[in-house]
Amino acid sequence: MTLGITLAWCAAAAVTSGLLGAVCRMRKRLILVGVVGAAIVANTLNIVYELSRDPTSHNLFPLELAMTAAINLFAAALGIAVVSAFWRGEA
Repeated sequence: MTLGITLAWCAAAAVTSGLLGAVCRMRKRLILVGVVGAAIVANTLNIVYELSRDPTSHNLFPLELAMTAAINLFAAALGIAVVSAFWRGEA
């Protein structure tokens, strides 16, 4: 995964979780699980598509999914924390 794609994943997870945290009255853990789960599903679909085209690609896909989960967990938690601090006047 290139640095540009990684940064795009981080930005998307942070913005999405931040917006959901600001607009919805859900538990923050549920938002976090939803954002990370959606990223894992999207990456899994991408892996399945690319494996159908080239069966030799993604031979380390479990590590790729773990990396996706870790990157998005960090970014989503950061997005929720930042929005919670500023939206509710805690900063």
